[in-house]
Amino acid sequence: MRKFLHHIHCMSSASACKGGANGVLSLCLIRIVIILSLPGRIAIMHPRPDLETLRRQLFARIGRRDGEEWRPVVTPDFTSPHYMVSSHGRVVSLPRFREGPHGPRIWKGRLLKASAQPSGHRRVTIMHEAKPHQIHVHRLVLWAFVGPEPPEAHVRHLDGDPGNNALENLAYVSPWQQPSRTPGLAFLPVTLDLRRRMEAAARGAEDARALVMDLLKLLPSPSNHS
Repeated sequence: MRKFLHHIHCMSSASACKGGANGVLSLCLIRIVIILSLPGRIAIMHPRPDLETLRRQLFARIGRRDGEEWRPVVTPDFTSPHYMVSSHGRVVSLPRFREGPHGPRIWKGRLLKASAQPSGHRRVTIMHEAKPHQIHVHRLVLWAFVGPEPPEAHVRHLDGDPGNNALENLAYVSPWQQPSRTPGLAFLPVTLDLRRRMEAAARGAEDARALVMDLLKLLPSPSNHS
């Protein structure tokens, strides 16, 4: 292909020298054809593919899991329309169009590879406004499915495995609950179900009393907490 285009370029240059103004016009037209034929630029001449189609293709590539739910990435500082996190602890970069030096280019999206920290926790890089943000996967999951952490709360992996970032394995706990590994010591996970009950309790005194009684059953007695 390159040899063919080079051959046309040489012929057009020779014609321009012999043909005067008409030759120069022919040279310009031929060079326009050459430019549009270069790799990476021909896509500009075709209609853009549908982003929803590209998204379906992405999830087909990475595979669907039973019971897996996807939600947009939300952080305390920004919401990104270009990333999604799943209830199983997976994070994807969604298909989108990017402006390049030769026009718009298609980003097909991919499943992000989480890097393991010395502690065993997993972390991914989220790009926002051309800046990288390294965020722990367990925080992305809870932010998306439960909401912001309560004041002074910490994230706990219920099975003790920091690499298991499934929603059902994560909970917000208070500071005095976080370091405890004592068998049988109750802790109060702020799960999605508890959040819904707290919201319902805020709307009615009877619901509030029932919630408080249930919470008191979960808290350790003063003798255990001394």
